[in-house]
Amino acid sequence: MYLIASLTAREARPEHIAAYIRSHWGIENEVHWERDATLREDDCRVRARNRPRSLATLRNLFSRLCHQLGFDGTAATIGEAEYDKGLLTAITRLTTAP
Repeated sequence: MYLIASLTAREARPEHIAAYIRSHWGIENEVHWERDATLREDDCRVRARNRPRSLATLRNLFSRLCHQLGFDGTAATIGEAEYDKGLLTAITRLTTAP
């Protein structure tokens, strides 16, 4: 593995570089784990035109809304919202028609 940095050899201590790499992959793994395991993105068979990107955007939006509203996890929120129309409406911030 190679790493390109703008630091000098004195500034780029091995422990600093290792911490940076762990931090980067920690964020990457957390986001991808949620999209793959919870939202089952890898199982999706949509391939045509811009539909995969649109679905990924919707998944990200739902995930961020759940976190922003203070729900513990996306999987638990999906389980609750599946049977609670009011909760789903609150998460998506939609209003019901009169």
